[in-house]
Amino acid sequence: MDLTLPIRPGMTSVPGDPPVTIRPALTLAEDGVAVIAVGLGSHTGSHLDAPAHLLADGRTVDRVALEELVGEALVLRVEATPDEMITLDRIGELPATVPSIVLVATGWDRFAEDPQRALHHPALAEDAVRTLLDRGMHVLGVDTLSPDPTLQ
Repeated sequence: MDLTLPIRPGMTSVPGDPPVTIRPALTLAEDGVAVIAVGLGSHTGSHLDAPAHLLADGRTVDRVALEELVGEALVLRVEATPDEMITLDRIGELPATVPSIVLVATGWDRFAEDPQRALHHPALAEDAVRTLLDRGMHVLGVDTLSPDPTLQ
């Protein structure tokens, strides 16, 4: 399953995050080599939030082993509405234990190019997240800008 979004200038990003910039840094004609300068925030497009993103004593991304991010996953398909908080009831029945990786597919990725809709993505309610954690989840993937609301 490919969850990546192309990185391009003008792409939707969380308000306050740096915009994507892509520009020539060196050219064949003037410098003998072609080099592109890319500027972006660490939360641009498809990205990994390390625990340190929210926890002062959390691991940084360089301390997250690749093996933690690869493996069997439970895909939860939840058609959601703008700004909806997806509760445990909305997710429905879950197994007593879940794989360490859980992916939530809301269909919201189809709005990635539309900031007016992308920023009003659904998010996960606390009861859903706590239950998934209690049942074995260690990695959460979403098809939205964030598992949390972007706009309050």
